[in-house]
Amino acid sequence: MLNSVVDSNGKNIIKAKKFSNVKVTAAPDKLLEIGTALGSLLKNEFVSVGKSDESVLVNQ
Repeated sequence: MLNSVVDSNGKNIIKAKKFSNVKVTAAPDKLLEIGTALGSLLKNEFVSVGKSDESVLVNQ
């Protein structure tokens, strides 16, 4: 997550940056390490790293 801008009420607007083709077996500490490194290269202030998993459930 990145701090993007401040709105008219003075609140920070947080935006997400998504990366694909990340190994699903990557350890959380490695994801944080890489996310922090990538965040330092971006224009906006780095705030946090999140991980989303997608699953498909089928009723048989």
